[in-house]
Amino acid sequence: MKLARHYIIDGVEIMVLDGRNHAMPGSNGLSLLAHRKLGVGADRILVFTGTEEQPSFIAYDAEGSFSEASRSDYVALTCYLRDCGISPNVAEMLRNLGLEMLAVARAGVESLEIHITEYFWKKALEQDAHVEEAVC
Repeated sequence: MKLARHYIIDGVEIMVLDGRNHAMPGSNGLSLLAHRKLGVGADRILVFTGTEEQPSFIAYDAEGSFSEASRSDYVALTCYLRDCGISPNVAEMLRNLGLEMLAVARAGVESLEIHITEYFWKKALEQDAHVEEAVC
């Protein structure tokens, strides 16, 4: 089972996935995960790609397209690091995310842990393979 964290920040639902240890779905698979009826449901998806020394992530919109990171994304990443017990290098965190993000209070941030079954994860991974086959 894959674990994800789901945060609601300023009315925006953000799903955070750990992209360090396993294959990640592409654009179509992320879109399936974000779909409110067929998937988990989210407005944005963040894929954590960093380390304790250098926290980083890639942001996607609900359609699975790359997106510029927003303030809410940085708040979600900060909460994710806390929830997962990842203690980043403080100096590196300040440099990458800014002082404001380290001072983020948990008040007003709703959080859920989501369990994604292996079957659904496989379907998300397959979404992009079907598109590649159709193009070839």
